[in-house]
Amino acid sequence: MHARIAPAVAVVARAALISLALASCKGTTTPCPTSTTSPTTTNGTEASSPPRYRAVHIDLLREGRFAQFENARKEWVSILGKVHGSDLRGAYFEMEHLGFLGIRPLQTFAELDARPALVSKAMENVPSSAGDAYDLASDTALVFPHTSEIWRLDDELAYRPESGALTETSAGFISLSMLEVKADKDSEALFYGASKEALGALAKAHYPLTRLTFETQYGSGRVYALWLAPTREVFADTPTVERALEAALGEGPAKALLERIASALVKETTIAVIRRRDLDSP
Repeated sequence: MHARIAPAVAVVARAALISLALASCKGTTTPCPTSTTSPTTTNGTEASSPPRYRAVHIDLLREGRFAQFENARKEWVSILGKVHGSDLRGAYFEMEHLGFLGIRPLQTFAELDARPALVSKAMENVPSSAGDAYDLASDTALVFPHTSEIWRLDDELAYRPESGALTETSAGFISLSMLEVKADKDSEALFYGASKEALGALAKAHYPLTRLTFETQYGSGRVYALWLAPTREVFADTPTVERALEAALGEGPAKALLERIASALVKETTIAVIRRRDLDSP
């Protein structure tokens, strides 16, 4: 539930992201969606029919190679724009001191089968030499794991304020928490039950930030909680979730509620994420 970035978190976050190499399909009985029914969030507001899934590409970078990758991506996007091409990587996000995320909406898994042909079509006017140059400059900056995941939006753990709700693409700044929930049923029930209780309290307190929550459908098995703000400054000026819960519930009950959530976790790692529209390729 934490909505603040811990100091010196880059080393811890790097280790957490490296464990994505052990990614495996998270067992689920949830069917692929066949419609775009508007979900209802924890505070009762209706969302605007977002795709339920996200295809997420993770570029984790070697230390000291951040500028190399960033400049290669900028040059590549510039070339794509000149020839009206796209690599269809979607929206880009900078994980501070760590690397980048490319996130694109995915409504059904069947879209994955069609993707190679769509990419080829979108890239048909792009000189192969430009693609080779981009691959060389960007790939040599990467560190293992260079991977992809599929995230599923969890509507029950979403929170949208009464006004000014954001999506991951409209936000300028994101506090992203990577949550490793214990695998036993009791811990999962505790995590979801206590998290819903906390979000309900935040709704009653009119908390101003938006939260999106994703479960890993294919990948690491983590739960990703995204607190969204228009800018870093707005995020910094907003009371933390902890303080908001204390104001809503009282210091003792708020602390106990957060401890219940924490007891259901193996680990929680929070990183700062910045929206990078200059690197998008929709």
